[in-house]
Amino acid sequence: MNEKMSDIKKFIQSFFDQGTVTIVGSGLSCAEGISGMWTLSQKLLNEVPPRINKESIVCWNSIENDLKSGKDLETTLQENKVSNDVEKAILEVTYDLISNEDFIVFKEIVEKNRELKFSKYLSCFNIELYNLVVITTNYDLLIEYACESKGCAYSDSFIGKIISRFSPENSHKEMIRNVKRGNKNINVLRPHIKIYKPHGSINWKVINGELNKINHIECGTPCIITPGSNKYEKGYEIPFDYHIGKMGHEIDNAQKLVFIGYGFNDSHLETHLSEQSNRNKPKLIITRKLSDNARKIVDSFPNTIAIEERELNNNGCGSIIYYDKETYEIEGKNIWDIAELIEEVF
Repeated sequence: MNEKMSDIKKFIQSFFDQGTVTIVGSGLSCAEGISGMWTLSQKLLNEVPPRINKESIVCWNSIENDLKSGKDLETTLQENKVSNDVEKAILEVTYDLISNEDFIVFKEIVEKNRELKFSKYLSCFNIELYNLVVITTNYDLLIEYACESKGCAYSDSFIGKIISRFSPENSHKEMIRNVKRGNKNINVLRPHIKIYKPHGSINWKVINGELNKINHIECGTPCIITPGSNKYEKGYEIPFDYHIGKMGHEIDNAQKLVFIGYGFNDSHLETHLSEQSNRNKPKLIITRKLSDNARKIVDSFPNTIAIEERELNNNGCGSIIYYDKETYEIEGKNIWDIAELIEEVF
């Protein structure tokens, strides 16, 4: 057992190197105090009806009945075609919830030196020597906060400091620096973190027809893709098409994949992950509870290791590791938590 655990630890350590693409889902945000789908669904039930007109009530009643019957939000909104009125209300409520909770985290980072779990994760990579790709389906800014807290340069397709404009080409150029080698000055790409957000971000705002990135200011229209049947359709619009395209390219070119709090429920991502060349790549899945889709990945994809919480009757802590068709139970350690996993393997 000890020898096997040593092999497992070495395998996990191998993911913290050049060529790894990290995919972050809502589980990481929930661990930092940002609401997940269930809390959002309850808020929608309370706050959408007053925002919609009488013609949309029938549409909303169908959604409300499904949610109250126990159906999850993602499935409910995929199975019910919503009117423009309802879609607008869902977007507004979603933005308000995530934006307000994100701001609380932001203040604690600034005022209380709060360290995010993802900051600890970034510390395990030598970002001064190579790029790191991070893809997140979350709207919040936790990845950006972690980068800035660690002093890591990052690009996100926007250019500018306070009022940023969507400009992928110039965002890339911003990472280029001039260095002297011998008697020549040459341009080299500064190692940095590339962030892709296929579902948008709370600081993306459409103002007078232009896409901007503005932090913690209520202005314009939030640019996010909410759960529902229109998710795939919205993916063809700017800026989502750029981020989705780059996301697919990075996954296809990755050497290894790390999934943190991700449920494998997004069609944009699954399109690339299901390709044969990506199925065989080493994968590390870290989450509190494996979704049904995540379990299918563990069961059918080779070179995959997954870690989730082990529920104990005495309210103690523990974890379960799935690796090489075997299951290993770890008592007394919550290594399904990315911060605790890092402490354990390093």
